[in-house]
Amino acid sequence: MARSIYFMAFLALAMTLFVAYGVQSKEICCKVPTTPFLCTNDPQCKTLCSKVNYEDGHCFDILSKCVCMNRCVQDAKTLAAELIEEEFLKQ
Repeated sequence: MARSIYFMAFLALAMTLFVAYGVQSKEICCKVPTTPFLCTNDPQCKTLCSKVNYEDGHCFDILSKCVCMNRCVQDAKTLAAELIEEEFLKQ
């Protein structure tokens, strides 16, 4: 009996981790090659990236370089395809 309780707890934890990982993968952005901007903080980098039509930017302290990013269109299509498939399976 005790083993089955531990197994169910492990199974619930594993499912939670798998679901969290799946949700996280939809938020991935496409990184663009490093821009020539030097930066010291993220807000400065975001401002520079928005001026050159990117959605977001992050400053990497080690290199002091700003990397601009855009959201991937593929991820949005994949999410839409999953939603359509889910609706189809409900019927």
